[in-house]
Amino acid sequence: MECHFSIFSLYMELSKTIYAISSYMTLRMDAYDFMYNEALLATTEKSGHNIYHIFDKVKHCLKDKADERSVTIHIKSNGECGELKAYDCLDLLPFILLDNAIKYSDRKTHIQVDIKDTPASCIFLVSSISPRLADGECERIFDRGFRGENARKVTDEGLGIGLYTAKKICDLHNSSIEAYEKPIPNSYPGNRKDFDKNKCLFVMDIQLNKEYNI
Repeated sequence: MECHFSIFSLYMELSKTIYAISSYMTLRMDAYDFMYNEALLATTEKSGHNIYHIFDKVKHCLKDKADERSVTIHIKSNGECGELKAYDCLDLLPFILLDNAIKYSDRKTHIQVDIKDTPASCIFLVSSISPRLADGECERIFDRGFRGENARKVTDEGLGIGLYTAKKICDLHNSSIEAYEKPIPNSYPGNRKDFDKNKCLFVMDIQLNKEYNI
């Protein structure tokens, strides 16, 4: 009986892994399609999307990538998120933001996603501990092809089109996206006394206008 249970547990874990890999590959291919052909962003009819569910799905898809850097992801919402009407490309927004946060986060740190859902809008912030931007770089972070000086030092991975695409997706939905830096709060999970002054809390602040289904 115990053997059967172990096999079943292994099967379930394997199924979850295969699903996560499949979902990750689909998101990755969709991301590249949209990044290199912006006309595809609005080629579908708007349908219902739940931001919390999308973030949760992407979190599982990127688990292996996060584990490689010992980065944890925590998603917090002020309540049950309602559906908002959007193009299918909206699913790529959490993927781009979390993928970017994992890529530039310090090892053994924490990525925090805070979602505030209201009848009129869905506001979410993605915070991570990463190197500071150089002077003037924050204004260019959404420019196509731009990668900051410290970002290039952290990794060669990246083409400077992820956040550009995120901005395009927000523009398409008449919504806003903003990036800013702040000191790392003492209470922030994963904060350590050994962080040097070149580290900060990097925050992506997105406000999506809602269109509820009638």
